[in-house]
Amino acid sequence: MALSLKERGILLCVSSKNDEAIARDAFRNHPEMVLKEDDITAFRVNWEDKAANIKAIADAIDLGLESFVFLDDNPAERKRVRDALPSVAVPELPEDPSDWLAVFQAAGYFEQTSFSREDQLRAGYYKANALRAAQMERIGDHDDYLRSLGMTLSIAPFDAPGRKRIAQLIGKSNQFNLTTRRYSEVEIAALEADTDAITTQARLTDIFGDNGMISTVICRRTERRF
Repeated sequence: MALSLKERGILLCVSSKNDEAIARDAFRNHPEMVLKEDDITAFRVNWEDKAANIKAIADAIDLGLESFVFLDDNPAERKRVRDALPSVAVPELPEDPSDWLAVFQAAGYFEQTSFSREDQLRAGYYKANALRAAQMERIGDHDDYLRSLGMTLSIAPFDAPGRKRIAQLIGKSNQFNLTTRRYSEVEIAALEADTDAITTQARLTDIFGDNGMISTVICRRTERRF
């Protein structure tokens, strides 16, 4: 189940009270371990509070706590995370581990109305974000950090391969959506063929990988003005 979630773009993270070498060894060497170390976006393994570790993971990969679901077999740990991080979803689990799967799937935490290639690659994006955060911490100065990334911005008109992601990006952007208007894939396709419309999709890459599509722009020609 965890692997299938990862293939749909859900990030898998580990917050564990343990020695890090022991925890990672299970992923690297246990013969029956289905998940591998590369399947995990972020590890936080130490003897600190798990709620603090979840917060540290959220900060490292730049993801809001409301996007996290905490799965743990210890009821005391579940209560601690519920109390400390109320925006994190914490399902209550039955004692028998064989019943966990049905309970977890029935909760519908990761239901999606659409799925794009960007979703499939999301785990890689966030793992790269963790590397960027470590780079920033190592360098210190923000301008020097930005220069170290070697960023490249690629700009192109809307096209069929990007259509699903374009509609998805517009649909979930609020703060920087200057009109707040949403567009369906059908409307995006119509814009591609509209000679009075200028469309732009922007992708960003750097030394840590591909950030994917980060911006879209739609301009309409009206009485010789845009």
